[in-house]
Amino acid sequence: MHSFVALDFETANGHRESACSLGMVRFSAEGEQLGEYYSLIQPPREYGDFWAQNVRIHGIHAEDVAHSPFWTDIIEDVREFVADDPIVAHNMPFDGSVINHLTSYFGLAEWANPRHCTLKLARNLLSGQLDSFGLEPVYDHYYADEEFDHHNALADAVVCGKVYAKFLDEFGADAVEDVMANGSRSASATRSPRSQRPRIDRRKTYAMPYISPKGQFLRGSRVAIAGTLSYGSRGQVEALIRSLGGEVSAAVTTKTNILLVGPNRADGSSAKVRKALDLQHSGVTISIIKEDEFMRALREVSREFA
Repeated sequence: MHSFVALDFETANGHRESACSLGMVRFSAEGEQLGEYYSLIQPPREYGDFWAQNVRIHGIHAEDVAHSPFWTDIIEDVREFVADDPIVAHNMPFDGSVINHLTSYFGLAEWANPRHCTLKLARNLLSGQLDSFGLEPVYDHYYADEEFDHHNALADAVVCGKVYAKFLDEFGADAVEDVMANGSRSASATRSPRSQRPRIDRRKTYAMPYISPKGQFLRGSRVAIAGTLSYGSRGQVEALIRSLGGEVSAAVTTKTNILLVGPNRADGSSAKVRKALDLQHSGVTISIIKEDEFMRALREVSREFA
């Protein structure tokens, strides 16, 4: 494989024909970004209703696409950009279905490009390592300190492509092809030289402490997490935060109350830590707490409710 195109659609409603934006990014097999394409799309009139739940997800309103091109206006540019490359999406059954429905609705030529799904790959290749396999947690698995504008079609396409390139690098093209063709990786699938080397985790790990949920110590607090954690998986810690009444946020914003910092980012190298420090300096009240201090404080206050 010399290159591939990662893509993402957003839709106005539950109908696949209602595509309202498309983002595409061409990558080399090594993960270098070679080009990008983005367009808002005006859905056909009969599929033009913008459902509130969809707007809440992607932020695109009917007035935003009122003067945008229809699918038939951009299809030549889209096909020229994709060419014969494989296409990759995080949940290809959805994005591929959008392509199929638009193709059928407008009577266009079918796409013959190979289709790969990073969601399917993540569920197989990262099984046992993550608690969920949405685009955000999978991306965070490889790029813990990077943030992106989730549900912006171009941003999602960039992230999807970077994840796919990581899979190629870590597990090898044969393993990726095996999963896509057979639903699982065969024992004979060759792996890249990087993945053949033993991966040693030198982080010290600890058992998740029991913390009584009765106190709801974090009620009303928004907690962001930076780095790799030692007390269980990120999903376990997020579940703990929610059980104590807190809300987990993917990014550090002015509404964040606590930034929980894992030991591998305690040196301040995290982009989230830098953002939190900037917010502190601008007058925003946000606590930056190391993971061990956070767990110790929760254990201490939890004893009152044991």
